[in-house]
Amino acid sequence: MNTPFSFLQEIPMWLLVVDASVVAILLLMIIVTLITFLRLRKSIRQAVESWHRYREKRPCRLSVAVLELFGRTLEKRSMESGVNLFQIFGLEKRMIGRISVEGKQKAPHKRVSRTDIRRALAFFPDQALFPIFLLAQKRRKVALELESWLEGAGELFVLRRLAISSGGTDFDGKQALRLLESHTEEIWALAEDPDYRARLFALRIAAAGHQEQDRLVVHKAFSDEHPEIRIATIRLYIPEEEERDAFYKHLIEVMKEDPNHQVRITASGRLYKEFPDAKLPEAETLNTIEAIRIAELLNPDRSEDQNLAFKFLLSDDPELSLIAARFLDACGAFSRLFMAADSGDEDGMRRIEKLLRKGAISHCFGYLNVLSQQTPLSTASLVLASRLLLREGARPLIGALLKRFSALPKEKQQSSEGREIVLNTLEAATKRGDEEAMKMAAHMLLTHPYDEALQRTIIENISRSYADLFIEALLELLKNPDYQEEALLISKFAELPADLSVHALLDLVRLPGEVPLIGRKRAIKVLLRKGERAGIQGILEEMPLMELNEAAECAGWLEQFIPTGLEERLAAIFSCNDGPLRARMIAAIPSSLIKRFNEAITEALDDPDPEVRKAAAIALFDQKKKKVMALLHDPVPQVRETVAALAGRTITSLEELKELVMDPNEVASVKQAALKGIASAGDKEAADFLLAVLEKELEIEEEIIDAAAGFDKGSEFEPFVRRLETAPDDLREKILKVLIASGERGEAALLSLLEEPVPLRDSAAAALEAIGTVERTMRRLSARNPDIRLEAAQLLSRIGTNGAYRGIVLAVKDPSEKVRVEATKALQALKDQRGLTVLEHLTRDPVPRVRRYARWAKERLKAEALN
Repeated sequence: MNTPFSFLQEIPMWLLVVDASVVAILLLMIIVTLITFLRLRKSIRQAVESWHRYREKRPCRLSVAVLELFGRTLEKRSMESGVNLFQIFGLEKRMIGRISVEGKQKAPHKRVSRTDIRRALAFFPDQALFPIFLLAQKRRKVALELESWLEGAGELFVLRRLAISSGGTDFDGKQALRLLESHTEEIWALAEDPDYRARLFALRIAAAGHQEQDRLVVHKAFSDEHPEIRIATIRLYIPEEEERDAFYKHLIEVMKEDPNHQVRITASGRLYKEFPDAKLPEAETLNTIEAIRIAELLNPDRSEDQNLAFKFLLSDDPELSLIAARFLDACGAFSRLFMAADSGDEDGMRRIEKLLRKGAISHCFGYLNVLSQQTPLSTASLVLASRLLLREGARPLIGALLKRFSALPKEKQQSSEGREIVLNTLEAATKRGDEEAMKMAAHMLLTHPYDEALQRTIIENISRSYADLFIEALLELLKNPDYQEEALLISKFAELPADLSVHALLDLVRLPGEVPLIGRKRAIKVLLRKGERAGIQGILEEMPLMELNEAAECAGWLEQFIPTGLEERLAAIFSCNDGPLRARMIAAIPSSLIKRFNEAITEALDDPDPEVRKAAAIALFDQKKKKVMALLHDPVPQVRETVAALAGRTITSLEELKELVMDPNEVASVKQAALKGIASAGDKEAADFLLAVLEKELEIEEEIIDAAAGFDKGSEFEPFVRRLETAPDDLREKILKVLIASGERGEAALLSLLEEPVPLRDSAAAALEAIGTVERTMRRLSARNPDIRLEAAQLLSRIGTNGAYRGIVLAVKDPSEKVRVEATKALQALKDQRGLTVLEHLTRDPVPRVRRYARWAKERLKAEALN
């Protein structure tokens, strides 16, 4: 049976399904579109009503992409209602963004339609004008649309509107000039606009023009009040050949005087590009502000700019100095200066140090990082680094410098430069080094226990904050029996926190046999000085470890223990039968307790133990001098000597000692003690007396010489040296024995007398030669270390005897320049007849080399005399 739809039976089922799907999709799209359109109409109606009634923007819930599909509808309804629906619904950013992206791309993938351009100009011209203007420079049709809009806008200042919309953004002036060629007069007028964006717009176009008015616009812009315009002018201006000199001078003036930093940077960039050989103003011609501005613009690739920066660096103005230092550090000038240091050029070294120190004040010392690298450095550079790191520089570099010093050859380490390096660096390490540097300093403290300068440098600068890094080394030094800086060490221990050292010190005191005696003594002194009350009884019981004079030194420290029961402890000790303990405690008794124990100490003057008698004599001399002086006849020599030394401190007692010496009935042992007491007075009167008795033929000659040799001041030896001039041979021999027996003390005293006037100075020089000082000094002229040879030449020059000049003529040919200079200066002093006589004598010296050099020096002096 045929029906109207029977033909469907002949169509394949799959095709029917496809057709049905397509129809369904189309119906769905129609329905969606219809619904969307209805929603849009509703949104439009609500937005228009809200705007007219409340001036409120009512956004649409539809997406921006969907709204763009209904652009015509939105355009029509916007025109009808007078409401900018494109703006209300947020299409503005999307459309302008698309235009801006195409304007910036060289080859855009998607082109903006002319409809979009018209709509943008119609509905948001202020935001769209400049992006369209940029796009119009690339697309002719867009340019036509823009020109059409400008002509049809009906506004008097429509081009100003375009300029303002640019917001000062950069663009191609040449293309813009072609685009707006018919509006040149309006562009020139914009150059006078109060808004800088309009003036900047006009400037960029005028800079591409070639008319006279274009040049006027550009020239006027150089002095515009807005920095953006001055920057653009400097960048865009292309001077004619005859204008280049004026442009050069203008750039210099801008760098000196413009208040805007960015303008000055632009001017300097143009100057260095256009005029690579440009000469900046001399530092002396600039005031402080101008100098600061120029310093900020220096070119690191120009050597003349680096020289100018060094002048700025020495300025008294801290800001100018800082800017110059940062520049010199960044361009490597400081580094080159540091590496070029030469200790042979003293003036150069001083100049380099002055410049680097100025940089260090400004915290610019990046060049010191080379210390932690493998770059070879001269000793002079290391000296500079050690001086600078004392106060400034990265802390890890201090340890790096110590490693550099350790790698130096022994000879360089022991030179004067090496000594300065290590002492400066150790001071820096102890004061402000990092943990590694401090540990290295602590290690050197142990490995160089007999280097006095090194020990003092480290120990004096140890702080409480970092004492834990040094405590083990300090304890080892405390136990070292040969360590010489005991007073310094005890003083430092007293400053350190108790928790670091007290337990270890108490252990040292109480460990006989395990610790050297000197270590235990020092530990007692430290504990007493620190006022460590918790261990006082044990400390007092160990006082016999000390000599009497050492115990006496502790009296002041024991004062602080009086409030905590010291008096009771002393009473118990004085009543015990331990002689050594009683002797030490009598010697160490605080002065404020002597009256309290006066009776017990007086009884001790008759104690069977000589040590107790000596201690009692020391304690009671000022109060019971007569009773103490009776001990000058004590059977024990040490007691007699102690009393005699005490007597030498006062005038009346000194006279008594003199009487004992001159008493023919007194025994030699008492006289010997009296002589030592007189020598201990240490004044000119004592020296005169000993010299007087030395001239007498007494049986105690050796005792007199031994006593006189105890002097240690130049003034004390002066009477003996003066007497050398006129003394008979036997007395001269005795005086020389005194000087020889005095050893280094006598030699030092004689050296100090070299500064005195003649004839005392000549007598001291002759004595130095007689006791062998000259001969020993000459042997030092063959030392490997040039510093030792230099010191020897200087000393020989000071002595100035014939024997001394025998060594000086040898030093004239020394390989070290410093030694030769010192020897030559000494020979210069021989221009008188005496000098020629000295050299004539040396030409007959038994050593050929001395004869040869003496003849050379003699001929040189004669030649200089002729000149």
